[in-house]
Order: sequence, then structure tokens, then C-alpha cells
Amino acid sequence: MNKETADKIEHELFELMQKNEFKKAIAFVHGYLDSGEEIEINLQYNFFRALGVAYFSFAEYKESEKWFLKLIEALKKSETNIFQLARAYIGLGGCYFHDNRLSESEVCFLKSEDFFKQANDKIGLGYVYNWLGIVYSEQEKVFMALEMDMKALSIAKEVNNNQIIVATQNSIGLQYFNLKDYDKALYYFTEALKEISSINNLTVEADLKNNLGMVYRRLQEFDKSKSFLNEALKIRKENFPHDFKRLGHTLANLGATEYQFYELKEARLHLIESLEVYSKISNYYGFHQKIICQLAMIALKENNPTEALEFVHKYEEIRTETGSESVIDLYHNTLSEYYVYLGDYEKALEEYNLFAELNIAEEKESLKHILENFELRMDYEKQKTEAEIFRIRNEELAKVNETKDKLLSVIAHDLRGPIANIIEVLKLLSFDYNSIPEDELDIIIGELLSDTQSVYELLQNLLSWARKQMNT
Repeated sequence: MNKETADKIEHELFELMQKNEFKKAIAFVHGYLDSGEEIEINLQYNFFRALGVAYFSFAEYKESEKWFLKLIEALKKSETNIFQLARAYIGLGGCYFHDNRLSESEVCFLKSEDFFKQANDKIGLGYVYNWLGIVYSEQEKVFMALEMDMKALSIAKEVNNNQIIVATQNSIGLQYFNLKDYDKALYYFTEALKEISSINNLTVEADLKNNLGMVYRRLQEFDKSKSFLNEALKIRKENFPHDFKRLGHTLANLGATEYQFYELKEARLHLIESLEVYSKISNYYGFHQKIICQLAMIALKENNPTEALEFVHKYEEIRTETGSESVIDLYHNTLSEYYVYLGDYEKALEEYNLFAELNIAEEKESLKHILENFELRMDYEKQKTEAEIFRIRNEELAKVNETKDKLLSVIAHDLRGPIANIIEVLKLLSFDYNSIPEDELDIIIGELLSDTQSVYELLQNLLSWARKQMNT
């Protein structure tokens, strides 16, 4: 194949990819690869990348992974393809992410970050930071995720890239959702959805509508929740039926909303469908365990304790086979409800005590996690602000101080929210938990209230100190 022919083929392929005609692009590339004709090396790179991107667009991640790996293997033989390697690793990382292989995904994105830095490509870095934010969010590293998202958003605004702006606003909304700040989550999701028409990306549109459905469920606005989730489900089924992780999430979210809305028949159907979908990805056990507990609760509400117990046994089988104790608190709550149904209040109380202890422990662990990150975040923001002050002078100093005020306000909010949640839990326990022996109840409430008040006093002291520092 001479260079003129290779250039012509490359141009035709470029046109197909630009028009998102991925089916035609796949057939076009395979036609040449299957012909046995010798293919010029740069054209070969483009073929591999085109197949990786095209299969990814159809959520056929295993097939996409195969071609990105072929591309990386070919590119490694040349030291001049830094930019191409960066793009290949970001594609491979996306494949791993959608197969729930988060650690492998993170490694790919970090390699991609290094190569994009070498290539001095800001747009590429924006995509990498957005992806890393998503990965860290899945790993429940909320502050690391927020840091990556803010980096991505800063780059996206600098280069005026709406694709990254919308994707990053969605990611930031997820971080606030995980922090239980549903108003801020709703703001970022809504802002991103306003711009969705400017990027023509159905995957992101479905993500946003799914996430809005989750927020509205937490806000008890079930009609809005169902509306957004049904729209997301329609997009996923029609366009991305093989994107099993996302499809499973939307089905599970819709089932959860219908359950809370007491539409038990519909909830059951969607939850069972989500089980089937999740089983097609790696490490799906945690997803299954949560849905199995929800199905058990539905069975109880439908006066079918036998089926409820069967679901409980399925949870236990997964735990025995895999060692997974995902949503173990929900498991004990389900058993408590089961024993209440049977009238065995002693066992019901025993299981509910375990549920309450796990819930409290989870809240304490969440608070501890936030506190551990608090000092690091303060140092990070202080260093960033000082570097900015050093770089700019005169009139810009006032803007930096304003930025510091805003940052401190955000930090205060991050800490106050979880503390308020803990206090509410304690209030509920102290008012409603008469069945716990008084000596145990006094110990739990006394210990947690003491811890919470101490942390709150620490926050006030830190904020007072910060204000004094800003005024000096």
C-alpha cells in the first residue's frame, strides 16, 4: 500500500468518525484488516484507535478493550507517539472502569495524565482529571474526586470545552450527592443538563437524568425522580444496551424509587432486571446484595415471608462465596423486618440492634474520614492561595482574599453537614429507641454526643483562627 492510498483511506475513516457513523467505520476498518493487505504503520494505528472508539461508543467494552490494547502494544514500539499513547490509555481506562475494574482503570488514567503532560495537551488533561474524579468517587475518595473535578473544570473553562464542562459538572454533582448535600448536587446536575444540547452526548445526558432521579428520590419528590429515571432508562436501552453497569444502576434506581412510592410490582420487575444486567460485569456482588435485600423487603410488603427468606439466603450465599459484606446493615434491617412479620420480636430486636450499631459505626467512620481529610485540604487550599498571592499583586489581592473566604465557607459546610446528620441520628435514637437497655443507650448516646460536640468546637476554633489569620 503506497502513501497516497493510505492517506486517502485515512481521510475516509476520519470523515466517518467525525460524523459518528461508527457502524460504517467498523465495517470499513475490518474490510481492510481482513483483506490480508500490508497496512502502513500510521494507518494501522488509526485503524486500532477507530475500532476502540467505535466499540466503546456502543458500550461493547470488552471488544473496545481488545483494540486499545493492540494500539498500545503497537505504539510502545515507537518513542514518538506520546500523544497517541495518552489517548489510548484513556480509552483503555474507560473500558476497565465500565467493567468495574477500578484499580486498573486508575492506573491507566494516571499513565495517560503523564503522557498528556509530556505532550503539553490541556484538553487531554481535562478529560483525564474528569475520569479520575469519577474513579475516585466510585472508590469513595470524595475529596480526591472533588480535587480532580475542580482541576478538570478549571481547564475546561480555560480552553472553552463544553464537553468537559458538562461532564465535570455532573461529576461534581455526584460528589455533593455522596456528601448528602442534595441542594448543591441538584444545582450542578441541573446546570449541566442545560448545556447538554451543546455537546450532543447521549451517554452524559442519560447519566445526568439518572443522577437527577437519584437526587429527587432523596428529596422525596418521587414523580420527578421516576420521570428522569425513565428518560435515562429509555436512552440507555435504545442506544447503549451493552453498557451493563450504567444500565444496571438506572434500573436499580428506578426500582428503589418505585419501592418508596409503593409501586411494588413495578419495583420488583426493575430490580430483578437490574440483577440480570449486573451479573454481566466483573465484581457485581455488592450490587446484587443490595438489590436482594430490597427484593426481600418487597416480598414482606406483599405478605410473602417465604420468598423474603429465600432472598436473605441468597445474600448469605454471596457473602459465603465471595466474602462480600456489602450493605450488611441493610441485611440486618431486612432480617429484623422479617422477624417482626413473624411476630418474633426478640429476634427482631436483636437484628435491629445490629442494624443500628452498624449504622452508627458507618456515620462515625464517615465523620472520621472527613476529619482525616480536613487538615490535608486546609493545607492544600492554603498553599494554593499563598502561591496565587505571591504571583499577583495590588488589586488582585482583594480577589484572592475573597477566594479564601469562599474556600473556608465550603470547608465549613463539608464538616457541619455530616455532624448535623450524626446529631439527628442521636436525636432519633434518644426519642425512639426505648427498646435498647438503658445502660447501653446511655453509653452510645453519651459517647457519640461527646465526640460530636468536641468536633464541632474544634470547627469553631479553626474558623476563628482562620478569620484572624486573614485579617492580619
